Amino acid sequence: MDTRPKGSGHRFRAAGAFVVWTVISVLHLYVTRELLARFFVSEVLLTFIQTLLSAIYGIILLRFVRGADSLRKLFRKKLLVKLLPVAAVAVFRDVSKFGGLARISVNLTVTIRSLSPVASVVLQKLFWGEDFPLETVITLIPIVGGVSLASAGDLLEASAASMERLQDVQSEPALHSLLGQGLGDLSRFLVGCLSCIFSVFLGVGHSMLTKRQFAGAQDRLDPLSMQIAQSVLSLAFLAPYFGLRFFVGCFGVSRGKNTFVQILTGRAVRLFQECTASGSRFRASKMVLQSLVGASGDPEIIQRRKSLFCMLALKGLVNFVQSLFSLISLNELNNVSFTIASSMRRMISGMITVVLFYRASVSSYGILGIAMSIAGCVLYERTSSLGHRNPWGKTLKWERDTHERAPERSSRVCETHQVSISDKSLP
Repeated sequence: MDTRPKGSGHRFRAAGAFVVWTVISVLHLYVTRELLARFFVSEVLLTFIQTLLSAIYGIILLRFVRGADSLRKLFRKKLLVKLLPVAAVAVFRDVSKFGGLARISVNLTVTIRSLSPVASVVLQKLFWGEDFPLETVITLIPIVGGVSLASAGDLLEASAASMERLQDVQSEPALHSLLGQGLGDLSRFLVGCLSCIFSVFLGVGHSMLTKRQFAGAQDRLDPLSMQIAQSVLSLAFLAPYFGLRFFVGCFGVSRGKNTFVQILTGRAVRLFQECTASGSRFRASKMVLQSLVGASGDPEIIQRRKSLFCMLALKGLVNFVQSLFSLISLNELNNVSFTIASSMRRMISGMITVVLFYRASVSSYGILGIAMSIAGCVLYERTSSLGHRNPWGKTLKWERDTHERAPERSSRVCETHQVSISDKSLP
């Protein structure tokens, strides 16, 4: 393993990856919000579609750049088994992230998800026994305070709007209905906040597990290969769920609430049941596909379907690019620097998305909360430098152990190989 200090070339690569990562995050955040809020795509379905398209885009790019042999080397059983925890964490991270974004504002979502330094400290202490100086723990206070202030600002605005609606209500039944709606909005707000917090811890855990794969001496993967393997394994986790959902819908095992899957495949399921009853299962499968992509007599439905498919295709593409440059940044940086870069990227992309696409102004509470969180992130990065420096820069305890053990493992492998060669050469 290369133990030379990283110079200006490394810094330029890391900075370039961060800039592209931030720019594409603006478009990714807007497309995701539109699919969740405008087209009412469920969180699990959106995770499945973006993962499927990311895997397709990645396989095409890898085959074009490196050839078919690279795919055979990538899909090795031993390697895929090692990456199962990474893929599982990625699936739950995306589902919880979309669950928060579908229920609360974009600004509040990205502000809460900037709690990654707090999650990093907690997870490192719990799973790797990392000890942090008091200065590092103190820097978490402005981060948590900034997120709390931004959350309080959104909650106060929602409460003020509810009070204005209450003043306009005249009848008692309407008052009860409005109070019930207010409680529903509050529960939706709390579920969204908890989903975002949960996604923060899953995201930090995912970056730690991925970094261990990048830092290991054996079966090391480049960012593109990691992206493809992770997407394929995530599909393996999600495919049984959607297979069961389609089976339940087709054969009428149960009747649940209307979700996007049922809305999209409602006509297909009815046709499948009719054709199956007549004995033609091949015709039933054909009608299912035609109902999903075929034309409809209503121009509004046709236009909405086209917009939906275009947005889903764009979602898969921008997710692939964003995830790829996220892994490139993680490969170039240590975990402390990556955590700070990720928090900064979320705040910057969130503010640009709100102002550029939604023409909305950020409240004074939100601006103050974001400023406090940014200041806390900067202080966290500076105090984390108390962890000793080495050729890899500021690293965590488990990262230092990985780097220090890697040359030993390599030397042991070389010694074993030399001994085996010498034994074979003996008569």
